[in-house]
Amino acid sequence: MKTTYRIDETGLNLPLEWFRKYGLTEGDEVAIVETEQGLVVLPRVTAAMNALTEIGKSLQEKGITLDELMKRGRNIWGDSLREKYGIGEF
Repeated sequence: MKTTYRIDETGLNLPLEWFRKYGLTEGDEVAIVETEQGLVVLPRVTAAMNALTEIGKSLQEKGITLDELMKRGRNIWGDSLREKYGIGEF
């Protein structure tokens, strides 16, 4: 299998073997992530999960639990509803 591919007006065509190996189907979105080693192509779901993992690590380092984060989010949402629509406690 060749190791270099050319991008043309139709996009970047990847080998069918890779589609099968990585569970991709035609029309799937992928993320292109810049790393120190260069560009990495990831299935969009994988990229999203990686981002969530990094967010989780960052929150953990700051001592913020998931419950605390959810509570903060509910408080912010509640404040926004009260300010914008005059909705009271719920």
